[in-house]
Amino acid sequence: MNSLKLELVEDWHEFWKWSEVRWQAFLAVVVMAVGHLQDLLNHLPDLLMWVQANWPDLLPILQHFFPSATQADWITAANVITILLRVTQRKAPAQ
Repeated sequence: MNSLKLELVEDWHEFWKWSEVRWQAFLAVVVMAVGHLQDLLNHLPDLLMWVQANWPDLLPILQHFFPSATQADWITAANVITILLRVTQRKAPAQ
């Protein structure tokens, strides 16, 4: 039986230069994954709220695992989480 060997491409740093076939394959994987990740995506606002509420406690842990990140990177990460939280914020149903 022949085995199939999959390797990640080395040029993922320059993904905007990918060919049309790579983009189609990437988007096909994303579309297939969304169905399987739907339950996780439904809980994304709750997860983001938890991360935002516990950011002061999480920051030292993250800095330990990513020591080369600058202070500006952490500020950017906190701002991205805040923006995602506002975008995914659930609204109370109208009564």
